[in-house]
Amino acid sequence: MLLVVDIGNTHTVLGIYDQDRLIHMWRLATNVEYTSDELRIKLRALLSAEEIDAGVIKGAILCSVVPALTHNWEKACERSFGVAPQVVSARSCAHLLNIDKTSFVAPVVVVDFGTATNMEVIDKDGVFVGGVIAPGVESSMRSLMSRAALLRAVELEDPGVAIGRDSSEAIQIGVVSGEAARVDGLVERIQAELGYKTKV
Repeated sequence: MLLVVDIGNTHTVLGIYDQDRLIHMWRLATNVEYTSDELRIKLRALLSAEEIDAGVIKGAILCSVVPALTHNWEKACERSFGVAPQVVSARSCAHLLNIDKTSFVAPVVVVDFGTATNMEVIDKDGVFVGGVIAPGVESSMRSLMSRAALLRAVELEDPGVAIGRDSSEAIQIGVVSGEAARVDGLVERIQAELGYKTKV
């Protein structure tokens, strides 16, 4: 079996694959303070909860946008499973990628909602021409909650209305619907600058 670890700024997502089938997945808060020993304990607990013997893990793959944690995850995998994980990067894995531009319909704007909301713009010639980086939905929510003592966190879901009848709905409109409106507005500006419509 294969362990895959995607270390993001906000969450770390782990999966166990049996051949090409995902059999378990977990989402943890990313904490840059974790040592390799703490990560190893977390790994063992997750596997134990699903009754997976660590001995069946024969390989590991890591990708990370948190350099401070990459090495600690490598050590945790090596000590837990006796395997050196493959760390995915442009340098280490370029030879594994065979990207055929004809597989993608250009022009396109790709929107990725994470810690940041990223937008990448591919023009009609299939060329990456630039993009947008903005605070993500959860980042916006945390910022609001940390600065407004009387407001509380709410579920990040579409309230289905445009005028909030209570503070929870009002926050959902501002954060969730506001993010959707921001993306829609930026896409319109991008298309106006390109001079043509794109897929999103």
